[in-house]
Amino acid sequence: MNGMRTLSFPTLGLGPRPSRTAGSPPREAGRPSMLTDQQVDHYQTFGFLVLPGYLGERETTNLGKELDHALRDGYGAHFGDRAASGGIFGHWLPMMSGQRTPVSLALAEDARFLEAASQLLGARAVPTYAQGHLLSGEAGFHTDCGTGSQGVKFAAYLEPLTSASGALQLMPGSHHADFGAALAAWETRNPAMDAEHLRRKITGLPCQPAETRPGDVIAFNWHTWHASIGGRDRHQWTISYAQDPRTIDQAKRLRQFFQSVVPDGDEPYDHAAYPCYDQHWLAADPADHTRANLTKRMRELGLFEIAHGR
Repeated sequence: MNGMRTLSFPTLGLGPRPSRTAGSPPREAGRPSMLTDQQVDHYQTFGFLVLPGYLGERETTNLGKELDHALRDGYGAHFGDRAASGGIFGHWLPMMSGQRTPVSLALAEDARFLEAASQLLGARAVPTYAQGHLLSGEAGFHTDCGTGSQGVKFAAYLEPLTSASGALQLMPGSHHADFGAALAAWETRNPAMDAEHLRRKITGLPCQPAETRPGDVIAFNWHTWHASIGGRDRHQWTISYAQDPRTIDQAKRLRQFFQSVVPDGDEPYDHAAYPCYDQHWLAADPADHTRANLTKRMRELGLFEIAHGR
């Protein structure tokens, strides 16, 4: 990001909230009703939470079709490649286009994710951007944030996954600072030398496999250690939310995180067709209070400038 920016830290209003749906827990005054207290407690204690059937059947089908089409369209002649890109074997691209990926875009600001993120973070949530992935290999033991910024990632796999076929393997409690630091030191001493070594290594750890079916969603802390072994081609949709910064240092760390995750232009997909943010966000309709307030806050933090290289 070029130049210095004066930051403010206002209370972020998200506008009217949807009414409670049948079967959801009773709403307490001033808080959303997406998750129960027990679910939030589980997440805060262990660093992750599995939400069975969080997406509807038709919604999941439409998201899967949209994700597959976006990857084929965005990568074009490169779709058949399976080289590593940014540490990921397979393909990935932003799914925030009102024209090309409307299902994904709507989910990014859906109360099931936006308000649930606020519950899990214990603060207002600021969205990053939704991504579509076609994962074709295994993922080593890692966390998703190295800047100290706080956030939650939601991940939905669009094929059934078990511990033997690429399900996410999460280390309970590893988002706590002391345990996370111990694991980071252990990982430095015990790097995986190849795929077979990685499988033996993860199998020998007390990780929890998050076995899922299409429609299930996994929520996990950016600092929770996780891996994936034994997987073949599998489709994944994700959206991350950051804790709205309350100090200048937190805002700096969040910008550093954004700089580490925005596409650098080397990925062989059509970046113009699949931007991190299109006009739906950059020129938000002021009548939509939720999106307008989020857009204003993200602009104050300089996040759009980072995402668009300005």
